Amino acid sequence: MIHAPITASPIAATGGPLVGVHENVPQSQPRAARGMAMYDVIAFAGRDLRGDAAPGASSVNVVAINDAGVACGSEMTDASVMMPTIWSPNGLSRRLECGPHGGMALAINARGVAVGYEQARPGGAGRRAVAWINGELVVLPALNGTTSANDDTAAAINRDGLIGGRSGGGYVLWSGLGEGRLDVQAVSAGFSSFIGPNDNGVVCGRVGLPERGERQLLGAWSAGETSFREFPEVAGTFRYFVTAANQLDQVLVTGSDEKYDDLGWFAVVSGRRQVVVDRRRNGLRLIAHAINDAGVVVGQAELDSGRSFPFVWSSGEPIDLNRLIPYDADFTIFAATAINNNGAILAFADDPNGVEQQVLLTPVRRGNGSK
Repeated sequence: MIHAPITASPIAATGGPLVGVHENVPQSQPRAARGMAMYDVIAFAGRDLRGDAAPGASSVNVVAINDAGVACGSEMTDASVMMPTIWSPNGLSRRLECGPHGGMALAINARGVAVGYEQARPGGAGRRAVAWINGELVVLPALNGTTSANDDTAAAINRDGLIGGRSGGGYVLWSGLGEGRLDVQAVSAGFSSFIGPNDNGVVCGRVGLPERGERQLLGAWSAGETSFREFPEVAGTFRYFVTAANQLDQVLVTGSDEKYDDLGWFAVVSGRRQVVVDRRRNGLRLIAHAINDAGVVVGQAELDSGRSFPFVWSSGEPIDLNRLIPYDADFTIFAATAINNNGAILAFADDPNGVEQQVLLTPVRRGNGSK
């Protein structure tokens, strides 16, 4: 599972709605012929959106997917409350236990344990960090034993149940879920952004501000302790950001300039080995969102003309995902936000009426069982 960075706005930071990032334009490449498509397209169902909702409004916000193809996020009720939800691989939803003010599931591990937050009060103020085990809610302890809702959020969980998030205004790790105890500890590095933990307990993020000597750090969490090391410098960029880390400890990095503008390239770094994918010279900017354990990267590509398309990259050129879906699919995909270790991809798409939808791309299995 891919863990997105935690920021003050968990929904945006974990793959929420990408408002204003695409245009309705003709496809530059033909779609797959019948029987040759690499992915099936399944729309995530939303049940309760009011009939008088604004045109183009979406009732679902799907942010993460585990290796079983179970996705999580939130679903809007007819009372305009977002409720934490999981979706089965066929796109059908199931609500998670939550209070009347709603909440959101932000990550789900291979064992089906989801984490996120519950709204303590209406209007978006006050959050409690929570987990869901078999759909039942567990409130995670706040740092320093505080009991009031302080915008705490759990935003990542690894295979072993180690959880990363925010509490008491800083970044924390929760451990002991399902073991009859729950511990919370502050991450000591003073991160200003934070990602993880991955399945190896690796956390990473940014320390400090650029004008004060900003650094990227990797941390290894073990037996309640976190040891940190400097991330290797990425050549050819003024500033770079660690954005995801997979189980092989390959790290996805994006670059920006002095103004924090995305430079339109990404790098996959393993130890000191770096693979930099840069297509700016071809008028193509690559915004990478996620990497799986096979090193496959997904994201969004933008042309100088303003056209954008979703891409998947493994070792060569970024490929437009619209070329890999059936020619008669009812969707035009414009961004890919997450990928699991079986190749299933979360994406945003427009339906034939131009209404934004979230969809799941599942690899097609041929008659011999291969993809």
